[in-house]
Amino acid sequence: MQYSWIIAMREFSERVRSSSFLWMLLIGPLAILLFVFVLLRISDEGKKSVKVIVTDPSFILPNRQMIKGESNISYDIRDMSFEHTEFISNPNLTSFDVWIEINQKVLSNKVIKVFYREEISTEAKISMQLEVERRLEEAFVENKYLDVTLEQFRNIKQPLNFDYIDIQDPGKKTSKIEGFVGLGFGVVIVLFILLFGLAIVRSTSKDKSNRIVEVVLASATPRAMMFGKIIGIGLSAVIQFASWVVLVGLGLYLLRENVYPDLLDPSNWDQSSEEAKAQLAQQLTRQTQNRLLDVLYHQIDYGIMLTNFFLLFILGYLFYGAFFSFIGAISTSESDGQQYTLPLVGLLLFSIGIGYFTVIQPESEWVSIFSWVPFTSPVVQLVRVGQGYYLTHSAIAHTLSLLVLLMSTVVFLYLASRVYQSRILNFTRVKKSFFGSKRK
Repeated sequence: MQYSWIIAMREFSERVRSSSFLWMLLIGPLAILLFVFVLLRISDEGKKSVKVIVTDPSFILPNRQMIKGESNISYDIRDMSFEHTEFISNPNLTSFDVWIEINQKVLSNKVIKVFYREEISTEAKISMQLEVERRLEEAFVENKYLDVTLEQFRNIKQPLNFDYIDIQDPGKKTSKIEGFVGLGFGVVIVLFILLFGLAIVRSTSKDKSNRIVEVVLASATPRAMMFGKIIGIGLSAVIQFASWVVLVGLGLYLLRENVYPDLLDPSNWDQSSEEAKAQLAQQLTRQTQNRLLDVLYHQIDYGIMLTNFFLLFILGYLFYGAFFSFIGAISTSESDGQQYTLPLVGLLLFSIGIGYFTVIQPESEWVSIFSWVPFTSPVVQLVRVGQGYYLTHSAIAHTLSLLVLLMSTVVFLYLASRVYQSRILNFTRVKKSFFGSKRK
């Protein structure tokens, strides 16, 4: 173990001092942030002209119509209530794009449910929220729910929470965006495994070509050499990813504060000002919020996601590292090693394809099968973590999948070490016999 650690520190030192490592330390986070920004811009679009039905069974808004300040939004207030299935199928309701439900305890629970048929634009959401907020404020004061003036009530009240729900998926079971976030983490795993796995092959081939391997084997065993290379290169990968997490996290924070503030949070509105709506309309030209933004900043539990990422990356890297070490041991040159890695590259790309299939068809039997296959389970399990599979289904299955990957990693590392030892020793014997014959 001592020699493995010495070799690991040598590999780690070489890796972190290389210019490519430093460049990737900066280019990687910038590329991710640029990709996120482009996706957010693309996701900004939504339905802007909507017809809204407001149900008010408790007569909180008696004989009151919404201000028709926005020509693209029309309101119809009714003193009735119905189920979401009726909103879907009732012919008298199918002409409405949005259903706003005002419950009788809205003053205490601060929740208003908004059901929609198609995704709504941010501008339309903000306009609806402003109108509903102001009409409720006026109703509470004028109907003497509270013995305060309208201005006093606006200063002391807490903002309402608008819960936007897809009427076709009221239980919010569909998690495609969350799944794509998990797939994004899976792609990063594949990228790191590929880059640092190829580094194992190149390092082994380099040591064999310049005969450093003979010097190392004078003190250490081939098995110690193999594990030293895997551990050292893996540590540099962990350091690089940890740096990425910090830089990307900082970038997302700055993006949130300066480009995408939470405009849909009523606490950010100047509600005492009559110019609030005009100010928001001006900001909407460059500052919007969409579903993807909500997922990135509110719905993804990054503590759980990053914990699973590190576990799956380490296990996946060690699992594939065994095969990359095997390739480095059997290849006679670096070009041979690159040819032998093509099947592994294909498997890594295949795992991304299975991850995409997991996003689209999360309940498929094939997804369940590939979640147990070590070659694809790191990506599939990360997608499932993003979808909340471990919460909505059995967490035991997720844990067992990790154990299967762990046991497979141990088995293949052992087999690879045997092959590595025999091939490296055979290589040194051939070299010694070749140079010995030349001296004679």
